[in-house]
Order: sequence, then C-alpha cells, then structure tokens
Amino acid sequence: MAFIYFSILLHQYFFLHIRRYIFIFMCNRIFSYFMYSLSARYIRSTRGANLLMFCKFIYRRQCKPSKDGHKTWYCAMYGRSQCPSVLTTDSEEHIIQIRGIHNHPKPQIFNTPNGVVYKHPKKQKKTITRISDVEILP
Repeated sequence: MAFIYFSILLHQYFFLHIRRYIFIFMCNRIFSYFMYSLSARYIRSTRGANLLMFCKFIYRRQCKPSKDGHKTWYCAMYGRSQCPSVLTTDSEEHIIQIRGIHNHPKPQIFNTPNGVVYKHPKKQKKTITRISDVEILP
C-alpha cells in the first residue's frame, strides 16, 4: 500500500516538474522569438557617430564585435550617470539581449532633413548669487 502511494506521489511530482519545464521552455521560446523579432533602429549623433535607438533610449557600440558577430551596445549616458543598461545585437542586427534598467530620463531626439539626430542633454549650470557674507577689509 505504501509503495503504491509513494509511486503515485512520485508520478505526480515528475508530472508537475515536467509540466513546469515545458512551460518554462515554451516561455523562453516565445520570449526568444519576441526578442529576435525586434530590429534595431539607427540614428546619427550631431558629430556623425552611428547610434542605436531602442524604446527612445540611445546606445553606443562597443569598439569591436565578438567572434560570432554579436555587437554590444552601452547606454549613451553610461559615462555621465553610470547607466547599467546594455543591449546586444546579432550579426543580422536583431536585438537578442537587453540587460539593466536606465537610471535617467529619455534623451532629446530631433527629426532633421538629414535624418534623426540625437543631442546630448546639457548639464544645468549653477549660478552663484553670493560667495560669502563676510566683507574683506583693505
């Protein structure tokens, strides 16, 4: 009796785990298909550099593609705000991976007759109204 009960529990355990792995596999396949179907849009900076635009955020390319043709793109605000967002494209320029969340607002993007241009947001300059309350006597 105990053996039958144990085998039923074991069967249910394996069935649940197999269903779980099939579900995870199917979700990964759907997610991979969704990610593969996303194509990149390229724009130019005001200095003429090629940039990648995805969800209205701008990415700069790493110097060299990898051996399998994958290119790594870092957020354009990586240097200023240490943004951790990184994007990877394959050799056919499809987005295959996105890592990190942006820690800054979306940049300014303008449409010009030559195409779409990205402009760096300027840092706000602070004006000094008064240096000190102390008077300097001669």
